[in-house]
Amino acid sequence: MYLNNFQSYIFGAILIFFLCFAACEKGILNGPLLSYGEKVELQKSQSILFGTNTSDGLKLTVNTINDSRCPKDVNCIRAGEAAVKITIYDIKENSATFDLYYGDKSHFKPDTVNFSIDKKAYKVILFDVNPYPQTSTIQDSLKAKLTLLNN
Repeated sequence: MYLNNFQSYIFGAILIFFLCFAACEKGILNGPLLSYGEKVELQKSQSILFGTNTSDGLKLTVNTINDSRCPKDVNCIRAGEAAVKITIYDIKENSATFDLYYGDKSHFKPDTVNFSIDKKAYKVILFDVNPYPQTSTIQDSLKAKLTLLNN
């Protein structure tokens, strides 16, 4: 028994839907996998997985990096700071977004944030933003050095 054209289209649409759903289900936590506590340097829009495997890990994505620190070869009144916005996802697509700061500590902006996702406690730490600004170079490849710890 052959399928008529309408049945073929319906069958094809259902098949494509299930293939896309399966691809999306696996896609949230893919990429290199690091152990909790390992330091990593990421540029804007880069992601990394932390955990023991992709089924229980967390994906950390750097959304933006803004650097307003005083360049090395300039005398400034204020030291300035670098701001990094990150988002962390788990396999269930729960997420948390944070702003972390590096540099001028006089404004008490955090370089470390404690948080929980799916009733599990974690800590994210920003160690540095590189390269340090200079007036003689254009900074188009800023990297945030950070880690994720499970508590």
